[in-house]
Amino acid sequence: MKQSFFLFFSILIISFVYSAEIILKDKEIVLSKDKIYLGDIADFVGFNEKTIEELSNIYLKKASLPGYKTIIPKELVSNKVFKYYGKVKINGPEKVIINIKKNEINRTDLIKTAETYIKEKMPWQEDEVNIEVKNINDKNSVDVPDGVVLLKVKEDFTTNFKGNVVIPVEIYIDNKFYKIETVSFFIKVTKVCFKSTRNIRSKEKLSDSDIESVKKDITYLPDDIILLREELDNLITKKAILKGTLLLRSMFESIPLFRKGARVYLIVKIKNIQVETEGIALGDGRINDLVRVRLDNKKILEGKVNKEGKVFIKK
Repeated sequence: MKQSFFLFFSILIISFVYSAEIILKDKEIVLSKDKIYLGDIADFVGFNEKTIEELSNIYLKKASLPGYKTIIPKELVSNKVFKYYGKVKINGPEKVIINIKKNEINRTDLIKTAETYIKEKMPWQEDEVNIEVKNINDKNSVDVPDGVVLLKVKEDFTTNFKGNVVIPVEIYIDNKFYKIETVSFFIKVTKVCFKSTRNIRSKEKLSDSDIESVKKDITYLPDDIILLREELDNLITKKAILKGTLLLRSMFESIPLFRKGARVYLIVKIKNIQVETEGIALGDGRINDLVRVRLDNKKILEGKVNKEGKVFIKK
């Protein structure tokens, strides 16, 4: 509060002694930025350097779109200055006209940026995909403020890289974010996947003779379709699978490290004390499963299965 009063008092003294004033420019100004500050449209007379810097950084308004004009009324300047410094003498025209200089980004550059991102990030080989640009936006260029242009895809963007994909391309002007333009694609993916060669029962582990590889358009197939033979290792079926069915990960579960009724080891940790004992599993146990175990004294405990097949209990 004291600092604000001091600045206000200083402005009044400077204005009185040195006839300090803000002079709005009376000719059309050309800018290439998206925000307009007082220093863009005015000169300062009779102020010290620190005050000139503070006045210059007073935000006035957002600039118009590139290629259009922005009008700043003197009244707006007076209100903005008064808010921070009180009444200061302001001379010049009743309004300042600013022409926002524009640059153009060719849409092919946006497409190239998005397509390069797809090819670098997608899990497919280039000979497995057909990438087609969808002409949703008919404009051949995007108007932006004049300056050094940088295009890049939004960092936290995620997609499965198949089917209809919309890539958000960020536009930076002189290293400052300006806007996002989207580019739409249709990505067709053809991959080798697997289908069953016979009717398979629940809880079976598949052998090589139980599956057949087929090359198929997987664009609209579920994301958990099995694409590598190795994915079936150490898996068993959750339920019966009919002959000719395409295999999905959701149809399988890992082979239990132990079965219900098996005798298992327990590790019970209480603060800094760790005790090992044994009990009877009351359910199948897979890595990270929560399983109940009945001890020899009939007490039942619940713990998480580790990779060694032991049940870990922490209290």
